[in-house]
Amino acid sequence: MARSHYEVLGLRPGAPPGAVRAAYLELARQLHPDRWIDSPPADRTDTDRRMREVTEAWSVLGDADRRRRYDQEQGLDDPRERALRIDTARFGNRSDGTPDEVHDVDDAIARLVRALPWIAVVAVLGMIFIVTAYAVTGDKTAGATIHPGGCVLVIAEDAVPIDCGAKGAVKVASLAAPTAPCPAGTHALLPKTGASKLCLAG
Repeated sequence: MARSHYEVLGLRPGAPPGAVRAAYLELARQLHPDRWIDSPPADRTDTDRRMREVTEAWSVLGDADRRRRYDQEQGLDDPRERALRIDTARFGNRSDGTPDEVHDVDDAIARLVRALPWIAVVAVLGMIFIVTAYAVTGDKTAGATIHPGGCVLVIAEDAVPIDCGAKGAVKVASLAAPTAPCPAGTHALLPKTGASKLCLAG
């Protein structure tokens, strides 16, 4: 009968991970081929076989998930855990018959976390676009299209260029510095988006 991985490493089931690692390193040091190079061929063959067993035992017991599955298969796990374990053969199978992975939710969260920098980049670019569009519009209302003889629509103490035939259009009599007075018969408006005072007719 084949020895268990625990027996190969000289351990009892339930040994802590540190003890498993220490046992593996000690046996790997003892069985290393360089130590047996001058030995008879039969001894070297036996040592090679034992080293393969030790390496296989370490590959299973040194990995927490593989060790847990191995313990379950060998009936070495805690009976209380066995009683609480969900029967994956009856619950959680996919349509193709393979069991659902417990890590599906974790994978979705990991994908979301990896996407966050890209989401932030898109949000920042969107804000830059909005601010730039508003700034360009603001520049137009600040003097690029507002000129004496043109018309504006006054909205909440701000001015927007508009066709003079449009409803609510007010004619711009002149432009003035913010501290300069407007001509008689006009009233002053200092738009939020402009650097010039508008002297509006009427």
